[in-house]
Amino acid sequence: MQQIKLIREEKAIEDALVRGEYVPVSKEEFDRIAAMLARRRKDAVLNIRVNSYDLKMIKEKAQKLGVKYQTFISEVLHRVAKDSISMPKSKLLIFIAALSIASAGLADEASKTTPEPVTGLEWLEMSAGERLDQILMSMYILTHNGVELSQSPDDYDRALEENLVHHPDLYSKSLTDILALIVYDKESQTRPALDKARKKPEIKQIEMH
Repeated sequence: MQQIKLIREEKAIEDALVRGEYVPVSKEEFDRIAAMLARRRKDAVLNIRVNSYDLKMIKEKAQKLGVKYQTFISEVLHRVAKDSISMPKSKLLIFIAALSIASAGLADEASKTTPEPVTGLEWLEMSAGERLDQILMSMYILTHNGVELSQSPDDYDRALEENLVHHPDLYSKSLTDILALIVYDKESQTRPALDKARKKPEIKQIEMH
């Protein structure tokens, strides 16, 4: 009989069988595992346009993790889809911000801190992807301090740019401070939480009225 030559993956499975690493399971357990695998099956193709800088950063982060960047993107999309299905908008914003900060941290395993806050002027000079990262970080800081935000990152992007264009005196303020000022003015329900949050080091004492 001709001996079949196994590939590396098949040989690993055979060796595991010999060592007794595979055990029988009930039909219910088998069905549960099969359903989990089916939910993770990549059976759709998505073609999207992305910012070239964002793609470069994604590739670098994927390389740090030792995975293909397509796999990294697919996993991020899966986490967002899985964890945000029934999430209220305010909680979803917190989730997106936390995900962004966690992802940014992968770029430098030696540093476990979040990115340094930037000033209004520094933010204006950034790329679209960098701007979004900073907005999400500021949103995370505010929501972490009990401020219930109701707008999307894109809404805050427009509001921040408009305020900075018309108020150059804000250039030297941190982006979180400027966002807090905008939220305080436009979202009255946030004012009690913002008044309390201003006593914490993440949010400096800025004039709110």
